Amino acid sequence: MAVVGVIDEIDLTAAVRRARADVVVVGEDPQGEQSDLYLKLLRRHPHIKVLAIAESGKKASFYELRPRRISIGKISARSFAASRAARAAERAEITAVLKGDALKRLIESDGELKQQVADATKALKREEADQAEEVLARTSKAALAKITELRKRAG
Repeated sequence: MAVVGVIDEIDLTAAVRRARADVVVVGEDPQGEQSDLYLKLLRRHPHIKVLAIAESGKKASFYELRPRRISIGKISARSFAASRAARAAERAEITAVLKGDALKRLIESDGELKQQVADATKALKREEADQAEEVLARTSKAALAKITELRKRAG
């Protein structure tokens, strides 16, 4: 591994592009609020990895984009809706467990665990937003196809 530069710039995306970096090592803020910045960076440069090291040097977080394939077999509007409903039910179960008093006390007593839960919650919200965008895009495409078909029929 070769260190290609030390960057004091605010525009991390531009610096990564100029350095053509494969891995970016950054200092992580104690609240973990920079994770959105790292995710934006990964979306623009999906090949890179981000290692965020806490100021104490005792903890770190690793960020990467990882493609995931889930085979769902044949799909129809009904099976698609059923799979989304099943996923929503899974999220509801996880949320119910996380809201339990015993687990709340355990999470609140452990700072690292509390941060992990906060990070997982943020990731879940982003995933839901991404899925909503995908459904909207597919729906729009289907609607446009239907409009085109109707225009052809109307002549």
